[in-house]
Amino acid sequence: MLRELRIDDFALVDRLALRFGPGFNVITGETGAGKTVLFEALALLLGRKGARPPVREGAEEAVLQGLFTIKNPSSFPLADLLDEEGSVLVERRIPRSGRGRVEVNGRLVPLDRLRGLGEALVDFHGQQERESLLDPALQRAYLDAYAGAGEALGAYRAAAEALGEARAKRAGEEKRIVAAREKEDFLRWQAEEIDRTGLRPGEEEELAEEARILKQAERIRELVYHVRESLREEDGSAMDRLGEAAERLERYADHGDAPREAAEACRRALAEVEEALLQTDRLAERIDAPAGALDRAMERLESIAALKRKHRSSVEEILAMRERIAADLERIDAGEERLRVLHEEEERLAGEAARAAEALSSLRSGKSEALGAAIETNLQPLALRGARFTVTVERTEDPEGKIGIGGKRFRAGRDGIDRVEFLFAANKGEPLLPLRRVASGGEISRAMLAIKRVLADHARVPTALFDEIDAGVGGDVGERIGEALAEVGARRQVLCITHLPAIAGRADRHLRVEKREAGGRTVIRVEEMEGEARVEEMVRMMGGSARPEVSVPHAKEILNSARKGRRRTR
Repeated sequence: MLRELRIDDFALVDRLALRFGPGFNVITGETGAGKTVLFEALALLLGRKGARPPVREGAEEAVLQGLFTIKNPSSFPLADLLDEEGSVLVERRIPRSGRGRVEVNGRLVPLDRLRGLGEALVDFHGQQERESLLDPALQRAYLDAYAGAGEALGAYRAAAEALGEARAKRAGEEKRIVAAREKEDFLRWQAEEIDRTGLRPGEEEELAEEARILKQAERIRELVYHVRESLREEDGSAMDRLGEAAERLERYADHGDAPREAAEACRRALAEVEEALLQTDRLAERIDAPAGALDRAMERLESIAALKRKHRSSVEEILAMRERIAADLERIDAGEERLRVLHEEEERLAGEAARAAEALSSLRSGKSEALGAAIETNLQPLALRGARFTVTVERTEDPEGKIGIGGKRFRAGRDGIDRVEFLFAANKGEPLLPLRRVASGGEISRAMLAIKRVLADHARVPTALFDEIDAGVGGDVGERIGEALAEVGARRQVLCITHLPAIAGRADRHLRVEKREAGGRTVIRVEEMEGEARVEEMVRMMGGSARPEVSVPHAKEILNSARKGRRRTR
């Protein structure tokens, strides 16, 4: 429930601190006193759009704060935003220029998160909300709340989402297979062409090196000849001289470390020369390739180059493409089996979605008659004694529908297969027609109140706000509206703006709004009405200040009667 509302520099408000209590809270004041400004500030605090420039003239920013407490924190849908005591302090700063900021219990939150919090904290019922009552989607939501269909709706949504994912997966696979089949011949031709080349990683570099060597074969042969002669074959070769030097030095090894180390160095040099000769012999083997080796290497390089030009790719990219072609061909070859598995999974999930949809639909149908009867009963005291009200639940058959039940297919959406419609007739003898077609503004307001009265025990949002609920009514109807609001207030917090004393008298807490001049400016002030002050406000609302001897007892009578009624309600 809303405990406190603080408003600084908003519209005509310079600074206000309001306290609300449990039960029925009423706000009154002269026409144009600024009552609606308070609700506009609360709406803006909770993420709704404002209807006027929010920052007070002369101020740099408007600051709105609201303190809410939650009776059952564990069941609150946004429990992570509550503090340890189940409270939530919301602050919104709206500068005259630039971006504002929103904090919830000291943590910055984005606007969409704030809107979600607002929807969980306060149920607004102004002109816009009364118009939304004509939307079948909201009517379905009311039926679901009355039927306690939250769990069934959640199960259906989960099943429908899983089914949608399975259908998308199967459709995507079908699309890929069809696309692959359309180019299957081309893919197989490409694969064969690449396979014929026998490409392998690094081959191009090896061939290029071999060609370079073969092109220089004569010069390399001369090089090999001279290296062999110098190092091994001619008299006085490097190997001979190193070997002889090592032997002579070893003879003097006993004369100290120097001759021995020099001999070891000669032996190491001899080993290095032998390694050089081994590499030279290998080079000789490469230039001693069979006849035509160079031509074959060049032809192979040209073949690879032609393939690269054709595909505009490197050897590595062509080999990667071959792997992708193999995967596509495998998908084609294994496509029927894979599609069969995906179809089976889709059928299984379709069955689960159908069962969940039917269970949800049955729950709605089973409660629709009772909800219609309860709303009709609560309309009778609101000057609609001859009114009739029913709730219909219908399904729309569609050959392309997503949900199949009993051999028929039905159109389905996120909330199931049902279309819920509120039917209304204001007077006896009139046909029942959709509420959106026949109800006047006043009748819609009273229908909304009747619905809220019926759903008071099912409401999850702790605070209900009513603005202009008494528009166009008075007298006995006002008394009945007051009784209904008080009854709703016995189960959840109610905030209401009213001009009717019959409604104001029923409230547990009465606040009065008025405009005053301060410092040459008009400001809005709010006072809690208690005792004689409340009686005086009731007299003002009754227009009886000219004859206090009549209006004061009448006002006291209304308050006393309302007090007795509250005791009976509680």
